Amino acid sequence: ELKDPYESQIGGQVKVPEWANFDPRRAQCGVCGHPLYLMLQAFCPFEDLERIFLVYACNTEACHAQPSKCWQAWRLQRTIEKKGGDQEGDGEKDDDG
Repeated sequence: ELKDPYESQIGGQVKVPEWANFDPRRAQCGVCGHPLYLMLQAFCPFEDLERIFLVYACNTEACHAQPSKCWQAWRLQRTIEKKGGDQEGDGEKDDDG
């Protein structure tokens, strides 16, 4: 099991950093309504951003006839402050489907 949210993993249980405003129960299939399974958690820092990408999918075969509703990608990010202090993070769903 992943213990550090800044490590990447395939599958398993999501590990959300304390600053992120994200509840994994929000990831639900748009077809059957069941909770989605974590496919990938990737730590992807960029310039002054701390970013974590989460990719979820439904494991129900019938739902895959509508892939834009049974897969979800989420981005958790916050700006890294140079002089210390925490920034509040956000959990945004990326809808490209």
